[in-house]
Amino acid sequence: MKNTSKYLFAFLLFLFPFLCRAENKPVIPKGGGTRTNPYQIETIENLVWLSSHLSDLAPLKYISLENDIDASETETWNDGAGFVPIAGFDDPGVYYTLKVNFNGDGHIISGLHIDRSVSNDFNLGLFSSLEGSKIYDLVISNAFISGNKQLGAIAGFARSTSFENCRVVGSFIKGEDIDVGGLVGRCGRDNVFISCEFDGKLSGTDSLGGIAGEAFYAKFTEFTDLSSKVDIIRGRSCIGGIVGHAGGAKILRCVSEINCASDTNVYGYVGGIIGSGGIDDSSGVDIRFCHAKAKIKGESHIGGLAGGWIGTKEESTENCYAVCELTASAPNYADVGGIVGYLGDQGSVINCYSLGDIYVEAEKYFGGIAGNENNLFGSAVISNCFHSMRPMEGWENARAEMKMKSTYAGWDFDEVWDMDDGEDFPYLRWEVPEPTSVLTLFVLLFSFAYYGKRQ
Repeated sequence: MKNTSKYLFAFLLFLFPFLCRAENKPVIPKGGGTRTNPYQIETIENLVWLSSHLSDLAPLKYISLENDIDASETETWNDGAGFVPIAGFDDPGVYYTLKVNFNGDGHIISGLHIDRSVSNDFNLGLFSSLEGSKIYDLVISNAFISGNKQLGAIAGFARSTSFENCRVVGSFIKGEDIDVGGLVGRCGRDNVFISCEFDGKLSGTDSLGGIAGEAFYAKFTEFTDLSSKVDIIRGRSCIGGIVGHAGGAKILRCVSEINCASDTNVYGYVGGIIGSGGIDDSSGVDIRFCHAKAKIKGESHIGGLAGGWIGTKEESTENCYAVCELTASAPNYADVGGIVGYLGDQGSVINCYSLGDIYVEAEKYFGGIAGNENNLFGSAVISNCFHSMRPMEGWENARAEMKMKSTYAGWDFDEVWDMDDGEDFPYLRWEVPEPTSVLTLFVLLFSFAYYGKRQ
């Protein structure tokens, strides 16, 4: 009996530091939160301190991530609910908007776990809600964020905030409802996303996007030089490789790869770059110099670049291309297009092309560029565009012609496009920078091998 008690005591003594650590007690970081003396985040306990000192983080605070942080232990915190978002909830339904300058300094936060699916909380991510902030040079890997709505690895909601050189990789953002994004769940106006990346899985109902889920009332928001590789585990509508639901946004030089073919309950409004654009009196969406690789199944309103309702407010899709496999199950109308599923009045598609396959049950409203044009006032424009979508009539001849530079009369092959004449299809010049060294050449070769040769 004495030996048993001795062994039990030794075992508990061994577990003591781990049990204490599981309490995730906050530790005050070095620094004072100023521009010249930022809070220096060195440990997971320092992050906990940020999340538990809301009043200390207003107004603007400067924060610097000093080390890589392994946050995998957060999976066991708070009875499985995990990490409490910075500026998260104090009382149920009470959220705080944080104003920070957060320098990730290239460091990685790995294994962050937030699971509020039982309590149905929203505005979940590393930060709950941001306004007037700047987040840059941050990497989040292998994160799991679960809750009701407005979920993103970096923030649940953001307004007037810039995200620069941020990467979210190997992560799963799982919502029960709407507004699920790789980086940010829901965007207000005046946000900027520059040189950011998402590679992971999304699940929700409506407004799912690789970078941002909902950006519909996001006037003056810019999405520039972004990349996304996203698998949609569950979704219903307004699903895009970059943005799910967009309005008033500019999307420039973005590339996405989206697989939305596993959930048989997808209704539609799904596209390689955006799912749905401006409706009613919202501002339009400009998509320029982008390309997407898309595999999408749904009922209707599906496009290689954009799903539906594009062009209701002078929207433009220019100098873009899509390589896609699109499948629509709607029996009467498909609204499926190689570039745009549904092109609304005042919209334009100029100097674009699509390649791939299109499968529909309906007998109308599908096409190589636009599936359906609502040209009520005669102002929708499709100009100088080309497609080769199997099994549409003439696709084989079109595919051969589209490898010839002479096909693209009027396209800018000095500044915008380039191609290996007679061998392959056009590509955007920004995709392949000028090799300046052996290292740069190696990176280019690796990129081509990774993404694979276009069809």
